[in-house]
Amino acid sequence: MQKTVMVIWVVWIASVSGAATNNVRIIDGDTVDVNGVRYRLEGIDAPEISQQCRAYSGTWECGKAARNALEDMTTGKQVECVGDQTDYYGRVLDIVLLTVAI
Repeated sequence: MQKTVMVIWVVWIASVSGAATNNVRIIDGDTVDVNGVRYRLEGIDAPEISQQCRAYSGTWECGKAARNALEDMTTGKQVECVGDQTDYYGRVLDIVLLTVAI
């Protein structure tokens, strides 16, 4: 079985490599926790987890939908976050690499 790496968000330059892991907790649509380190996905501005959005048919829980979409993309995959800068809240700004079998 061939393995390839799919880059979800390629957004910025410098990187510090970390080991790939399955120990990932999705916080919201643009924040993940990997082995106890909080990562902010650089270049992604997802709704906050409790945020609701309006559409013609009413409101919907867009924050939960964003979290669920990121969870779907990472479930069952080896996840590697790389980055060396932090944001205002102390989260590491990163890109996410997923190892998937094709």
